[in-house]
Amino acid sequence: MKKICYQLILPVLLVLLISGGALAADNEILRELQALKLRMAVLEQKLIDQDAMQQPAADVVIAEQDTASVRQIVEEVVASSKPAIKIGGALRVNYGVQDWSETNKDKGGDFAFDTFRFNIDGSIGDMILSAEYRFYPEYDFNTIHHGYIGYNFTDDLQGQIGVQQVPFGLQPYASHNFWFSGAYYVGLEDDYDMGIKLLYTPGPLSVSAAFYKNGELGDASDADRYSVDVNSSAAGNEESNQGNLRVAYLFEHGENATSEIGVSGQYGGIYNTTTGNMGDQWAGAVHLNGNYGPFNLQLEYV
Repeated sequence: MKKICYQLILPVLLVLLISGGALAADNEILRELQALKLRMAVLEQKLIDQDAMQQPAADVVIAEQDTASVRQIVEEVVASSKPAIKIGGALRVNYGVQDWSETNKDKGGDFAFDTFRFNIDGSIGDMILSAEYRFYPEYDFNTIHHGYIGYNFTDDLQGQIGVQQVPFGLQPYASHNFWFSGAYYVGLEDDYDMGIKLLYTPGPLSVSAAFYKNGELGDASDADRYSVDVNSSAAGNEESNQGNLRVAYLFEHGENATSEIGVSGQYGGIYNTTTGNMGDQWAGAVHLNGNYGPFNLQLEYV
C-alpha cells in the first residue's frame, strides 16, 4: 500500500502544478475580459447616443456590427479559458495457449487479466498535462507509465518536465507484434525517465533534446516499473545525468506515403553506490519509419 501511495505522488503534484498555472492564466483572461467589457460598454453607449440624435441608419448599422464583434470576442475568450481535460483508461485481457504446459493445453488455454490503466490529459491555455498509471494484476505490481506538465512556448516549441518518453530511435516503439525489438530489453526503446525535454517541430523537421537526472522512480533498486532501466540491486549501478538528442525529418511521397529518417544520440553516467565511482554509457541510432498506404516499414540500427 505504501508503494502505491508513493508512486501516485507525481500525478497529484502535476495536477497541483497545472492548477497553479491555471490561476495565472485566469488572471490574464480576467484582465482581457475587463478590457473587452469596457469597450463594449462604450460602443453600447454610442448606440444610445446615436438613437437619441437620430443618426443616419448606416452609422447605426456599423456601430451594431462593432458591438456584435466585441460580443463574439468575449465569447471566444471565455470558451478558450475553459480547461480541456480528458479522462480515460483501458482494460486488457489476454488469452494464451502454452504448448510447453500440459495443464494449460489440457484446459484449452487460459484467460489472464493483463492490464488496467488510467489516463488524464488536458490543457489550460498553453499549459498541458498528461499522466498515465498502470496496474498489472497478472504480475502483481503497479507503476506510473508517464506523468508530466508542459508548456507550448510557440506553435512549434514545447517544453515538458516530469516522467516522459526518452527521445531515442523509432517512436513510440519498434514493433508490429506482441514482442518489442531487442532495443527495448536494453532500455533503448519505449523508455520513460524523470527529466526535462524540449520538442521543436517546424513542419517536417522534428528535434528533441532532453536531460534526465535519473530513472522514472528515483529508486534504482525498485524493479516495479514500466521501462527497462539499470537496476542497482545486483551490482549497485544506477543511471544518472543522461542527455539525449533526436533529429528526424519526414519526407512525403504523394498522398499516402511518407518516410521518416532520423538519428539519435544518448550519453550519460552510471554511478556505482558501492565504490562511489561514476562511469559512463552512450548509444547512437539511425532509423527509418515508412508508411506506404496500408503498410508500415520500420528499420533501425543501434
